[in-house]
Amino acid sequence: MLKTPPAHLFALATALLLGACGPEAPEPASPRSTSEGQTWQPLTFNDHDYLFVRSARTWWDAKAICESLGYGLVTVNDASEERWLDGFQGPHTWWLGHNDTQSEGSWRWSHGASSYTNWLSGEPNNAGNNEDCAHDNWLGRGGWNDYPCDIGQYFICESLQ
Repeated sequence: MLKTPPAHLFALATALLLGACGPEAPEPASPRSTSEGQTWQPLTFNDHDYLFVRSARTWWDAKAICESLGYGLVTVNDASEERWLDGFQGPHTWWLGHNDTQSEGSWRWSHGASSYTNWLSGEPNNAGNNEDCAHDNWLGRGGWNDYPCDIGQYFICESLQ
């Protein structure tokens, strides 16, 4: 059974992120939205809850924010989950939990495990010798790219089960 973080954690996160959680486009039909078009509850797919955080943070900060809510940076398990996520990303790039921060070229997920990948052609390439974190929808092309972890990006939190 999914454990939902207490409401005060959502309020705290909302305050910290200046109300930056929720999908940007398209607006989903089921979650309740505020007048600003932002959702204040997780979106659910295949029994997992997701928060789309529209506040640029480093990969490390994004991971810490997700963990403070009882979530982890998203682990993408298959093409259907990827397509679902793509429906809420809009034109932005989003941090995933995929990284090789412990050992160059040895990609792993920060939470969970998955053998699924969706790297763009030629990726990961570690350009500049410091691209250790994966983000999705690079240059609006869908697919994954390796990128420096210390640059701010939007991010997706996924419930841990």
